[in-house]
Amino acid sequence: MTAESALFKSILRPIGFGDSSGEAELRALADWHALGVARLQLGALEEALDNPATAIRIVRRAERVIQTFVGVSPVRRAAAIELTSRKQRDMQADPRIRVAACWLALELGSVDLPAFNESLLYLSQPSNKAAALFVEFAKLSVNRSDQHVRAELARAWNTWMAILNTSEDPEVLRSVSTALVAITPSLNVEQAVSQADALIALLKKSTDPNSLAAAGSALAALAPQLRAEQANRGWDALVAVLHRATADNAFDSIIAAHKALAPRLSQEHKIICGNALYKVLTQKSETRFWNRSYSGYAALSALAPLETAEQSRLLGDGLLDFLTQQVDAPEAVRVPLDAIALRLNPEGITREWKALTTVLKEKPYSHASFIAAEAMTVLAPRLNMDLVLKQSTPDRVFCVVFRFSWCAA
Repeated sequence: MTAESALFKSILRPIGFGDSSGEAELRALADWHALGVARLQLGALEEALDNPATAIRIVRRAERVIQTFVGVSPVRRAAAIELTSRKQRDMQADPRIRVAACWLALELGSVDLPAFNESLLYLSQPSNKAAALFVEFAKLSVNRSDQHVRAELARAWNTWMAILNTSEDPEVLRSVSTALVAITPSLNVEQAVSQADALIALLKKSTDPNSLAAAGSALAALAPQLRAEQANRGWDALVAVLHRATADNAFDSIIAAHKALAPRLSQEHKIICGNALYKVLTQKSETRFWNRSYSGYAALSALAPLETAEQSRLLGDGLLDFLTQQVDAPEAVRVPLDAIALRLNPEGITREWKALTTVLKEKPYSHASFIAAEAMTVLAPRLNMDLVLKQSTPDRVFCVVFRFSWCAA
């Protein structure tokens, strides 16, 4: 071992252990920078990329390492890129070395990434216990917005899909779904169909809120390219998520996906969708009732206008039940109530009106009462006054005053 090699090993020894940099690591990085001479600084990097274990440790601190020996020097950056390109193409080297070289090349802004696919596969393999590194590598790749790396992401579509179809790690699946959003604009029809099927399968099997959120976003991005049959299955999978999801961060993405898929649904399936949402809205649960209901009503608003009078009646009852239980009713309730009102028969309108007056009386000055009052303005012109007169005197007076106030306005 030469004196230079011994020096490089001593500098590299403390780097990359643990989740954060300790004092020994920071001193080592300072010593690396203090070498001053470009040949020596690059020599330390080459020493790191000669040893698989050291190479993987170095990429855990890739950004700091590059700042240490490259800085703002274009000459040093070019030399480092040449080194990482050469190491990626060395098929005799340990795969960890090619992965580390590809990672450093990404950090350096290189467009020469021959080991990109191999890196994705290696880091995603459970046997390599590198899921956390896969997440960071995928994030780094997606965050590179230049055209060349976007093209590399798209060329790796088969690899992303292979990981999506085989991995059981929630964080890996979340990262893959996020990457698929980025490459969706470049997909052909066949790829879009295959990707949608894989995402629907993930929505059906996953219970991890982060994976569900990412899969929902990826499906929403695909929506304009889906056939009605796939949109129908995607919608059903999203409703199933509403039944079982309990974590807050899944719901926003599910709402966005429902809204994106709604225009692609077949007409006959909209009736099925409305019935399925009614089951979600009337699902009794002590936990996360608010978020599940909010998401259900947002999905319902995307379906409006509703298809049948019976469906409107059932969903109207569910909405009113929600209003009576929640003080701060979400904005998503308003559109379904308006749509429901247009489908109700006279008896249904009177029944809904009576329930809305109860909301106003029991929850005055709340958001729920505000939503109820707006719904009543939709119902008012269709009130059957003969049926109203059969109500108790206070309710009858309230109906007459509200109706004629609305007409005067």
